[in-house]
Formats: sequence, structure tokens, C-alpha cells
Amino acid sequence: MQSQNILYNNDDSMSFEQPLFDKFYTKNKSVLCNLLKLSNQDPRIGLPKAENCQERMKMRSVLIDWLRQVNNFRCSKPGVLALTVEIVDNYVCAASKSKYGREVNSQNYQCVGASAYHLASKLEEVTPVTANDMSKYTSDCVTPSDIMNFEIIIAFELGFSPKYVTPIDFIHLIVGYVDFIDDQKQLIANATNCYIDVIDNCFVKKFQPHIIGVCAVLVGYDDFENQNDDELDQMGDFLIDLVNANKNQLGYCYKLIKSVIESKKSQFAAGNEALETISSGM
Repeated sequence: MQSQNILYNNDDSMSFEQPLFDKFYTKNKSVLCNLLKLSNQDPRIGLPKAENCQERMKMRSVLIDWLRQVNNFRCSKPGVLALTVEIVDNYVCAASKSKYGREVNSQNYQCVGASAYHLASKLEEVTPVTANDMSKYTSDCVTPSDIMNFEIIIAFELGFSPKYVTPIDFIHLIVGYVDFIDDQKQLIANATNCYIDVIDNCFVKKFQPHIIGVCAVLVGYDDFENQNDDELDQMGDFLIDLVNANKNQLGYCYKLIKSVIESKKSQFAAGNEALETISSGM
């Protein structure tokens, strides 16, 4: 699969301003209860694990980079990209074990990504992307009919439902309940979106969406507020009660996400240091 760059031209029909998150952070308890019910019934838990071979991981990295370009170009919210990646990963897992699913390879991987994005956009956005536009984003390497046909295959294989819930769905809702970080809400919510974007797909298999969402918010809260252990525990207890989570499971997920984020920060810092060293020697 080759990675196509998005062509930034004057065709305004290919780019849409998407509505922003609710800046008032709704505290509607029924919304949270309904999301928690769907999260606890999440169909991804227990799906077979994908082969983490080097070639497949490389293809996945190229595909996600391309999907991120599409998402940024369309000014779409982070939840569309997050949902797309989860759909792709879950389909790869399920298709490798299924009698009916079309196995993913280098020839059809971009088609899987385009179809998954098309599906995620329809679920997450007011103005979803069209199959024709997705085809243009692939430089016409994938036809609109291929995208729509593979979308049906993905939906059938995953037993897909419009009730599909992702960790992103919980972020603003959870942050909205935390009154004592009011001035940092948007900052923490934005950071949490980024955290969920970089965590490994294994989290999706191990933890339900609301657990990942709560833990990512806790990591963001800790990073921006520099809380001591007692204050962090107090916040954790509050969120555990809010979503009725298992304390041990939430603590385990929090430590894993924290370690991943710290590792990413170290890699970023090392990269900056290397660039400075190169620049100073020029």
C-alpha cells in the first residue's frame, strides 16, 4: 500500500467545518448512564488478538498517518479518527479468524481504512464524508463502490451497531462533572484526546471504553494540575463512583496509560535533543 498525500486544492466541497464539542460539558445523568450501559455491552471485548508481525505494524502505521491527514484536512473531531482505527484493528482481528471475512493484506489495506473512515464519519459527524470524496483522498486508487462494498463486509463481520461506543465519547462528559478543575477543562479534554490517540490497540481489547476514558482523564488531570497522591486518589475515587468502575481494574489501566504516555514523552524529548545536537554541529 502506498501512502497518498491529501491534495489541498480549491475544491471546497471536499472540506467541511465540523461542529465543536459542547463547550458547556453536559451533566445530563441519563446520557452518562446510557453510554455506560453500552460500554459494558461493548462487542470488542474478547475479540481475537491480531498478529503483531512487523510488516503488519508497518502497514498500520502508514495507514494511520494517511487517515490522520484526511481527518485534519476535513477538520473532523478526534473521535472520528479514533473510531476508524478501532474499526480497522477489530476487523483485522476478526477477519483473520473468520470463514467469511476478507483477509487483510497490502493490496486491500487502504480500502479497509477508507471504508472504516467512511463508516466512522457517518456515526460521529453531522456532515459525514462521502464515498466519492474518500475515493479522491486515495488518489482514485480505491473506487467509491469498493469503499461502500467493503463497508458492508466490515459491518457484517463485526456485527456492527450504531450504538458502538469509544473512549472519546466519555471525555467531555466526565470532565464536565469535575467542578474543581473548571478553568482547565478544555486543556485537559484536548490532552486526553491526544493520549487516547497514541495508546496501543491492546488497551481496546483489555478495557471497556469508559475505563480507558476515565483513566486518560486522570492522566491529563495529573499532568496539568501536578496533584499529589492524596488529591489524585480523591479524584480517582470520585470518578470510580461516577462510572461505577472496579477500582483495581481502573488502577491497572491508569498505570498502563501513564507508562505509555511517559514513554512517548521520553521519545519526543530524545528526538528534540538529537535535532538540537545536529543543528549545533551545522
